[in-house]
Amino acid sequence: MQQLGKLVAVETQMVMLTATLPPSEEDELFRRMHFERGQVRMFRAPTARSNIAYRVVRVEKERKRQEVEATVLAMVQQKVRKYKSGKIVVYGNSVPKVKG
Repeated sequence: MQQLGKLVAVETQMVMLTATLPPSEEDELFRRMHFERGQVRMFRAPTARSNIAYRVVRVEKERKRQEVEATVLAMVQQKVRKYKSGKIVVYGNSVPKVKG
């Protein structure tokens, strides 16, 4: 949990899943993430769903923007072909970068 606050600097929406954080430690997590409790929407439910997948792809800073965009586009197109009726959500640090 030491480095979590640095994620806030990315300035993008966050979805945080945990199976191990007890309610007694939520305030500490919020403090480290620089969140106010009122900013957070909590959902407590099982998260094992076969129709949902999360994937984070790290991109080296040296890669050119066009190269990164081409890689993301290829990944999305491959998933669309595979899951024709499904939905895909791509998160980034600005809306224009991910708008389809």
